[in-house]
Amino acid sequence: MLLVFASHVFGGVEPSPRPFASWTRGWLPGGGFVGVQMFFVLSGYLITGILLRELSCGGGVRVGRFWIRRMRRLYPALLAIVAASLLAALILQSTAHTAFGAHPTVLDTLSVPNTVRDALNALTYTTNLHPFTSWGWLDHTWSLAVEEQFYVLWPLTMLAGWRIGRHAGIVGIAAIGIIATIAARQLSVMSPASTYELLRWDALLLGSVLAVLVPRPPRFRGQAALGVAGLTVLGIYSLRTFDFAPQSYTIVAAASAAVMLACVSWKWIAHPILRYFGRISYSLYLWHVFMLHFGWPGPVSLVASVVLADLSYRHIERRFWTPHPEPEPESEPLLASSEGAR
Repeated sequence: MLLVFASHVFGGVEPSPRPFASWTRGWLPGGGFVGVQMFFVLSGYLITGILLRELSCGGGVRVGRFWIRRMRRLYPALLAIVAASLLAALILQSTAHTAFGAHPTVLDTLSVPNTVRDALNALTYTTNLHPFTSWGWLDHTWSLAVEEQFYVLWPLTMLAGWRIGRHAGIVGIAAIGIIATIAARQLSVMSPASTYELLRWDALLLGSVLAVLVPRPPRFRGQAALGVAGLTVLGIYSLRTFDFAPQSYTIVAAASAAVMLACVSWKWIAHPILRYFGRISYSLYLWHVFMLHFGWPGPVSLVASVVLADLSYRHIERRFWTPHPEPEPESEPLLASSEGAR
């Protein structure tokens, strides 16, 4: 999440891409893609681990309870950002650009009809199913739609795989999904934007495979080298503009998996600052794009985003959801610093 946040803060977001400072323009142009791809892998790992523990205990997966828990976890904060977007649209429409000192291009993309449409897409988790036509203020909820669609279908698929062949059955079905997604991306005739928002399940399923095969990242020879290689690949892709090449998705997902396997040896990942941003990551993802759309000075947008994310986490998210009761193993610092993913 911090990589996505940094990429957007440094370069700004459309339609008024005001960078943090003139000298940060062009920094981390691919950071948004890399950050989201990393999160998909991590999310697949975390969610599959939770479901797998239920299956392994012999009680099966209570799919209904799982879905309710996901909605309690995600929906309240989403409702808040949707309400804020609708309110901002009404105010900016009525004051003709003058409200909040917003950038003059803001009103062009925050019309009330467009925002109502985008709000309905966001609340039904279908943003990624609609063609990209403008720089809507809720366009970033496309990744939440991918996640939620995964949450709906994967528990049922896991149950089928478990009945077929327990762990091997789950891995087999996930492998088929990974291959199918990669093939569909290679053969896709859709626009690059549609491919970007639709064909992303291989990253989630790669995380799922890791959760089955490596539920506790072990220590092994060459672990540090694997982690450095993964971070190098992620760094290269973060520093260059994403080219939408089909193989780039696979390479970055594999590098993310390598980093996950190596993170057990990195104590710095469990630093309190990173753990804090892990906790507020979901709200920060929602609110920082909203704040950056106003085109305010970078430091103002940065501070306002963190403050709003903290308030959202404390007073909205935690009011309806508490972290998973199972403690995080001390040997999994990356997971411990990503509590917000749950």
